[in-house]
Amino acid sequence: MEKEKIIKKIKNENLLGRSGSMFPVASKWKAVKGNPGEKKFVVCNASEGELETFKDLFLLENFAEEVVKGIKTAGSVLQAEKEYIYLNAGYFEKVKYFLKRAKEEKIDVFSKKGGYIAGEETSIMEAIEGKDPEPRPKPPFPSEKGLWGYPTLVNNVETFYCVTKIVEGKYKRERFYSLSGDVSQKGVFCFSENI
Repeated sequence: MEKEKIIKKIKNENLLGRSGSMFPVASKWKAVKGNPGEKKFVVCNASEGELETFKDLFLLENFAEEVVKGIKTAGSVLQAEKEYIYLNAGYFEKVKYFLKRAKEEKIDVFSKKGGYIAGEETSIMEAIEGKDPEPRPKPPFPSEKGLWGYPTLVNNVETFYCVTKIVEGKYKRERFYSLSGDVSQKGVFCFSENI
């Protein structure tokens, strides 16, 4: 599929970021693509630091191919210099196949202890640059000045999974949820966005 058509298809499907901000994914991709910079970067946020949350882990364990393909699709569309994954430190032993696929696709994997705040998008960029994972003031936003001052796309695991489903024509407008705590059945469940 042509690169411009991919962004258009993402827009037509009204894909919203799965990090919690619900920001339109096509708008973020267009911003990174349109902002000036000699280099562009793509970051997959797999930090998942919220307590009792594990849907991203579920996707990395069960849909590694789709997540990796989504990351590489973004890299191709944005003509990125490099793609990165910022991975929860506790997930390394659990997602070995995913890590193997990421390595084969030359996606660099990073992790740094720092608690919940280390998963904030600008904290992730600080960590990748070798600094302490502390948030940067915004603006400028990562799409303007991200890694090393260049336009950077930051999306989370489920968003990249959805991108692959859209490209393949298999997107069903569903969302993954972690259920834990005082419930009869813990786990990850997929529900329609219309519920």
